[in-house]
Parts: sequence; structure tokens; C-alpha cells
Amino acid sequence: MKRRGVKPETVRLELSDGDWVDIKRVLTVGEESDIAFKAMKTIRTADSAAEIDGALMRFLMAATYVQGWSLLDYDGQPIKWPVSKPLDDRVAVLRALDRESMEELEAAIAAHRESLEKNAPSGETAPAAASPSAA
Repeated sequence: MKRRGVKPETVRLELSDGDWVDIKRVLTVGEESDIAFKAMKTIRTADSAAEIDGALMRFLMAATYVQGWSLLDYDGQPIKWPVSKPLDDRVAVLRALDRESMEELEAAIAAHRESLEKNAPSGETAPAAASPSAA
């Protein structure tokens, strides 16, 4: 029988300068749908088209994946990751990062997702990218 559901697993990804980020290995379909829904700006019901806020989507995706990290602020103090707080609180922490750090987090998560898609055994589906159709 096929195993269904998402096993809650965390993966550590190495970043530059010895930093790391712990992320969820795979998101659930509910998490993927929530990302797409929260990033929607408008929905046109006549043709079911949706306009996605790409700027918000990047933060929602990272905020959903990240479970912890070793990042330090400009004073050298740990940046606390509010993993148990609401998504909006996690997005706020990400929005306070510098551009280079956010881009590095996004690239690490994207590479992880691509790796899963490439290595998915035949007959199994790899996690889909968050999209309006996932909602």
C-alpha cells in the first residue's frame, strides 16, 4: 500500500559563513494551499484567474519552511526565529533581514525543493510548488 501524508522531518541546510537554516523537508498540501491563498491579491471569478503578490509569496514560502537558524543580527546577537508564532510574525522577522540573507535563504530552499523533485522515486509525487491552483 502507498504511504500517504507528510512525515514531519527537518533538514539542515548550510548557508554561507558557517550559518545554517533548519527547514521542513516537505510541506503539507494545506501549507502549500495556505501560502497560495494568503498571497492572492485578487480573484476574478468569471474566469477563475488570480493575481498573486509575488513579493509576499517569497516571505510566506520561507516563513512556512523555516524551523530555526543560526543567523545573527547586526549587533552579533541571535535573531530569534518565532517558529511557534503565527505566520505573520514569522514573515515580519524575514522582512527585517538584509536582501542578501533573504536571497540566500530563498536559494537554499529552492535548491532543496528541486533536489526532492529530481530524486522522487517513480510513482511518487514530489512536493509541488505553491501556486494558485494549489489553493
